Amino acid sequence: MVSPPDLPAPETRDRLLEAAEHLFATRGYRGASVRQIARRARCNVSQVGYYFGSKEGLLREVMRPRIRRLRGVIDQLGEADRLTEAHLRAFLESLVAELDDHRPFFRLMFSELLREDSPLDPAAMEPIWENQRAAMAVLERAVRQGLVRRDLDLGFVMTSLFGAIALPMLVPRLARGVLGDDPRGAMTSAGATEVADILFRGILERDRQEEA
Repeated sequence: MVSPPDLPAPETRDRLLEAAEHLFATRGYRGASVRQIARRARCNVSQVGYYFGSKEGLLREVMRPRIRRLRGVIDQLGEADRLTEAHLRAFLESLVAELDDHRPFFRLMFSELLREDSPLDPAAMEPIWENQRAAMAVLERAVRQGLVRRDLDLGFVMTSLFGAIALPMLVPRLARGVLGDDPRGAMTSAGATEVADILFRGILERDRQEEA
């Protein structure tokens, strides 16, 4: 099989990825057809199969760079010789910024994860699980260094952390009752600081008094 003739190969592939990400995010995975994606990318439908194998393969490739960027945020945290609370707070702010910059993509990913018939098979999920394992390794190191309590279930710490940040940004209608008309705007770096205070210091008055 020869390379499609109408555009240089890298440009064609990039245009398909850009078109797919836009249409998946605005219409949903099932609402965006391969024909619509090809039309927006100004190329032939057959080129989707040529570069990605299938619509499912195209979705996996759309996800890949965003997942890698999240891994970069995690790896930056892991580069510190000794973790401090300031490192963890900076990590939360970076995570909020990443979600905010690419909110349509992450909403697409989570909507697909909620479906039993999702095209995100174990092979597609493995990079996401790798990110989770990398983040858990950072938390485990924080435990060994005495920064994080040893009696905590780190799996629940991780899910609580991500849920507190992701929910207002990715499902704003659900959070509107407590965060107001613009819950996504509320979850800025200031919102990340609030989440950090809750996780690091608790919500009970005695926690504050003990620190004082």
